[in-house]
Amino acid sequence: VVHSWIALQHAVAPLQAVFMQQMCDVLKSGGKGLLQIPFFTPVRSSCDLDKSIQKGGMQMHYTPMDEIRHAFESRGCRVSVKNL
Repeated sequence: VVHSWIALQHAVAPLQAVFMQQMCDVLKSGGKGLLQIPFFTPVRSSCDLDKSIQKGGMQMHYTPMDEIRHAFESRGCRVSVKNL
């Protein structure tokens, strides 16, 4: 079992994809993974990492659904999505 909850959104989208692929890589055949990740935001804004470093604060990111599917399926994992 691989599990991630309320964590990936703090990594930039390219790293989110890498982490999702790594989750898939460590699952044994028939294993299951569960994660929570935003796939959109109501406001399309870019992350300003430099501003966050200078002023502090938390950055929130998302990965579009098609990229989430690609990250998992490229490693042979099936994807089931549930909106919470």
